[in-house]
Amino acid sequence: MSPRKHKKREIVKPSAPLCDQEDNIQVQKMCLEETREENLMNNHNTRHPPQPEYTSYVWQSFFKQRAEIIFLREEYEKRTAEVDRLFSQLVEKEEIEKEKEMERLDMRGKIFELQDKLNEAQGKPTEEVLQQKKNEKVKDEKIQELQVKLDEALQKNEELVQEKKKL
Repeated sequence: MSPRKHKKREIVKPSAPLCDQEDNIQVQKMCLEETREENLMNNHNTRHPPQPEYTSYVWQSFFKQRAEIIFLREEYEKRTAEVDRLFSQLVEKEEIEKEKEMERLDMRGKIFELQDKLNEAQGKPTEEVLQQKKNEKVKDEKIQELQVKLDEALQKNEELVQEKKKL
């Protein structure tokens, strides 16, 4: 706003006590016209029409930006599709890993069951083997005792045979 116009407004105020209602309306109209004129002067498009080179540059810039936006949108869609694909692959791999982990746990359970059965199976023969070994030891001891008795009996028989020969 120019200082001259600003002074005009200050001089003629709508609320001046000497002005009547018609003067007040005229002052308001003048103020409105002044603001319209200022707005028109401040607006570059109406003050100076754009040069064709500038218009061409603006349109080129617009189309360039539009092409870049389209390219970026396509790039975004591609990357989004790639992320979705990779995410679904990740989910599938996690599911497969969970299944394998469950299979491993099942196998461990089966291994423990089989190990228990094996221990039971090995435990019974071990007890039987120990019992058999005890029985064999007892038999060996009896055989040795009988062998000793037999040797003693043979010795006595030989002594008796020799005594008979002497007689």
